[in-house]
Amino acid sequence: TLYGGAARGPQIGELRRGVDVVVATPGRCMDLMEEGILDLQSVRFAVLDEADEMLRMGFADDVEHIFGELPEKEERWTSMWSATKPAWVERSAGSFLDAPESIDMVGENSSRLPSTIRHVATMVTDRNREEALAAVLAEHMSSDAEAEGGPSTCIIFTKTKRDSNSIARSPLLRAFGAAALNGDMGQNERDDAMKAFRNGNCRVLVATDVAARGLDVSHVQLVIHHTLPEDTETFVHRSGRTGRAGRSGTNVMLCNVGEFAQARRLMKMYDFEAEQRSLPTLDRLVGVVGSATAADLQRVNGRDINRFMDVAEELSQAMGPERALAAALARMCPLPTDIDYHSAIDGEKNMATLLLRGPHLKSVAAGIDALQDLLDSQGKVVKRLPNRTRNEYLFGEGVVLDLPGGAAKAAMAADKECREAGEFSQISSIEVADAVPRLFRDKRHRVNRNYSGPAWRQNDNGGRGG
Repeated sequence: TLYGGAARGPQIGELRRGVDVVVATPGRCMDLMEEGILDLQSVRFAVLDEADEMLRMGFADDVEHIFGELPEKEERWTSMWSATKPAWVERSAGSFLDAPESIDMVGENSSRLPSTIRHVATMVTDRNREEALAAVLAEHMSSDAEAEGGPSTCIIFTKTKRDSNSIARSPLLRAFGAAALNGDMGQNERDDAMKAFRNGNCRVLVATDVAARGLDVSHVQLVIHHTLPEDTETFVHRSGRTGRAGRSGTNVMLCNVGEFAQARRLMKMYDFEAEQRSLPTLDRLVGVVGSATAADLQRVNGRDINRFMDVAEELSQAMGPERALAAALARMCPLPTDIDYHSAIDGEKNMATLLLRGPHLKSVAAGIDALQDLLDSQGKVVKRLPNRTRNEYLFGEGVVLDLPGGAAKAAMAADKECREAGEFSQISSIEVADAVPRLFRDKRHRVNRNYSGPAWRQNDNGGRGG
């Protein structure tokens, strides 16, 4: 294996001892060719992996130079591999291949992503993106670990090397053993990070797109796009780091309102659906992370437990058994701080997306009036609801509204008290939306001119556009 950033001596020593197969990056390959150490004249099989990336402007000249040192294309067997195949790559293939044949392992399926991947679009704002990342990571890593019966792993993709480094050092990710992987790191540092990730010492890799290609780690259960990439092909390569070899995986896109439009275009282009979800609330996180941590505790071997029995007995006497155990769980669980409701529609902090169900809720105005009546009837002191809220839509069973967290809690409490008392309400049920159903704009309701709303709009057929 020949690559830059690592000591040349051991690589040269292997070549001089004789090898049958050489796997090389273009730069190191060219260096050793020019020094007369690597001779390609006897090559009979040539493989160009990640062909679309290799034939971009930055690599095309290097690849052309290397292939110029190989036997003529009629005298060798050559193949080019890639998860994506832009038209310009196909046109360039004739320069390196003799009478090429194309083998499409995707076939008629328009999706370039494994069917074993579950896709999620989680709505965030630029102000809460880092907090959102930690919350999503805690929820998915804990639920995946509980389902798999052991630690799960994740790759977080960032646009910049600076983000990769800062996120990996974030205190919120410390509990997961995060490590950075980017182009500012030396080759030895990158090798160490990958070794730790593969052997489980590091569960989270925070990487730039240098890791999206050629990285073959079979046990990645979760991919998170901290920000979506600018080109669609990179999205495919990033997302394909999970769901490999028939395994299941989750692909999470953190999206602000504008980025959700980009996510919708990706869904249409690659024929997949993503569930639009809110950030997990603290209650939801405590349930998921606490259960996973409790299950992990039950896997601790008896010898290690015995070492701490004396301390456990002292703590139990001082705090009481349940409180001592709860304190231990709180200390162990990697929960972000300052978690409250977040809108499932646009990610705004301290805004809860409520689903108001009821057969007579045929308009947004009817939903707001019914909710105000419910609050008044149960004596809930809430500032009178405005004629419109931040986000308001119809869905198949009623009305969807974004309300401040305090008002949302009062609405939930009023709904519970009303049903327990057997009193009448136009609203048959209220719940905080974890996921957003198919929404419709109520054309009869006044539009807030100061708010542009989510990235999609009602289309001509009355459904979600974008």
